[in-house]
Amino acid sequence: MNFTESEDLSFSKETSETTLSKNGYSSLSLEEKDRIRKEVIQRLKSFADRFPNNSLIPRELTKKQEDKRKKDEERMFEIRMALLEGREVVRPEMEFYLDSKIKKTEDMVEILEYSMKFFQDSRKNDQGSSLKLMEERLVSLRKSTEELVVAKKKLEIP
Repeated sequence: MNFTESEDLSFSKETSETTLSKNGYSSLSLEEKDRIRKEVIQRLKSFADRFPNNSLIPRELTKKQEDKRKKDEERMFEIRMALLEGREVVRPEMEFYLDSKIKKTEDMVEILEYSMKFFQDSRKNDQGSSLKLMEERLVSLRKSTEELVVAKKKLEIP
C-alpha cells in the first residue's frame, strides 16, 4: 500500500463531511455505514493481505466470524467492567482478557513497525518529529506488551 498518495485513503466528499447529529451519534443510515465500511475494506485490502492475522485492519468477515467478534467484544466489555468495579474475575476470563489485550497490542506494534519502515524509506532526508513520535509510541506499546505478558504469567502461578 502506498501511503504517499493521499487518494489511497481518501474518502468521497459526502463521507468526509461531519455526520454527527446534535447528540454526538452518527446520523448516517445503516446503508451508508455499510457502503463506507465496504469502501474502507476495499481500500485496505492489500494491507489486510499483507497482515492477514492483524485484527485491527478492517476486512470482510463471514457471519460466523462477525458473530464471534461481537461475542468477544461483549465478553471484553463485561470483564473490563468487572475490573473497573473491583469485582473478582475468574481465571479463564482473566486469561481471555490478557490474551486479547496482548494480541491487540502486538497488532498495533505490527502496524506501527510497518509504518515506520515505510516512513523511513520515503523520507530519507527529513525524518524529524514524526519519526520520533512513532518511535516513542512503539516503545510504549512494547512495554505494554511486556507488562501484559508478565501479568498473564503471574496468573498462571498457583
